[in-house]
Amino acid sequence: MADVATTSEAGWHLPPHLAVGLSPTRIWGVEEAYRTTRRVLAGQPVRVWLFGSYAQGTVSRHSDIDIAVEAIGPVDRARLSDLIEALEDSNIPYYVDVVEVPASDTDYRAELEKTGIPWPID
Repeated sequence: MADVATTSEAGWHLPPHLAVGLSPTRIWGVEEAYRTTRRVLAGQPVRVWLFGSYAQGTVSRHSDIDIAVEAIGPVDRARLSDLIEALEDSNIPYYVDVVEVPASDTDYRAELEKTGIPWPID
C-alpha cells in the first residue's frame, strides 16, 4: 500500500506517514478528488490544498475529504461550481467538502500553508 499512497498515478504525493492505516478505497478517493480538482480547475489562478483529517493523519470512518481553494487572480466562478458538481457526481464514496479561502483571510491561509498539503493544479 505504501507505493500506492506515496506516488499516485495522478502525480501528487501523499506523505507515507499519512497513508498508514488508510484503506485502498480511501486512498483512491483522495486521488480521484485530486484528479477531478486538477481537471476542472486547470488554467485557473488558484492555490489548492488538501486539509483536515487527511492532511493531519487523523482520518476516521466518518471523515470527509476537505479541499481548500484560494483565488490568486481572476477566477471563472463557474469553474468552482463545476468542481463541486463534478465531485458530487463522481464515484468517490466519501463526502468532499470544497472551501473557498477569502483572499483577505491571511490567518486561514497561514494555517493551510502550515498544516495542509498543497495540490499543484498545473
